[in-house]
Amino acid sequence: MSPEEKAAIVEALIEEMRTLFHDYITGEVAYDELSFEMFDTLQTVHAVANDSLIVEYDMEEFDINDMVEIGDDVVVEPPTAAKRQKGRGKHGH
Repeated sequence: MSPEEKAAIVEALIEEMRTLFHDYITGEVAYDELSFEMFDTLQTVHAVANDSLIVEYDMEEFDINDMVEIGDDVVVEPPTAAKRQKGRGKHGH
């Protein structure tokens, strides 16, 4: 994974955490959800730092219109509350 790809992933994670913090402050996200998402994010950051992150794409939910271009060759899908909730099921929570 290139440094640019790593930077794009980190920026997407930062934006997701920013949204979660705001949602927690406004009562839209419970503390346990915030804690889980922060831990999950730390695991992702660790995987990125150690070049062990495996990127998976769910082609059934893939919509090119939801993509945001970060650079010439790096594209990151912005997280949504529904996708964060759906992602929890993959971890058994």
